[in-house]
Amino acid sequence: MNARALCRLLVAGFGAIAIGCGEDGPPLSLPEAPDSSAVAVAACPEDARYAAPGDSAVGTSGALRAVLVGASPRAPAKFTNVWTLDVQTADGAEVLDAEITRIETYMPVHGHPGQPDATAEPAGGPGAFRAELHFTMRGPWEVRVEVSSESAGSDFIVFQVCVGG
Repeated sequence: MNARALCRLLVAGFGAIAIGCGEDGPPLSLPEAPDSSAVAVAACPEDARYAAPGDSAVGTSGALRAVLVGASPRAPAKFTNVWTLDVQTADGAEVLDAEITRIETYMPVHGHPGQPDATAEPAGGPGAFRAELHFTMRGPWEVRVEVSSESAGSDFIVFQVCVGG
């Protein structure tokens, strides 16, 4: 089937949405099928350890850690996830004045954050927070948490996450 015949078929089937099918223009060139080996799939490495309830992550300065107390769904999944975090000193002591100043989901293999933005709010006791996280696709992600405390210092904490279904 030549390009003009394809245009006529498209116009007949889809009305006026076929653009570039005019009789006076150059012939339509169809794109080549993509090479399936060139498609980059962001898969989680099989040997990687990913965050699950009960796990903790220590911040880069070593002052604070966050414990993942609960997660819904339990295994991270596409779209909205709700985590309960407990911020402590690196050795596990309670931090009465902890504040999450920033939280985000970030997919390092593609270089983009999740959308909409993640949020965190106090959840009951000292150092307890409820975080709403958003993962837009499957694969390896990071949950990045900036925490501030006048009594214990500030820290940048990263959880490694593998998002499935």
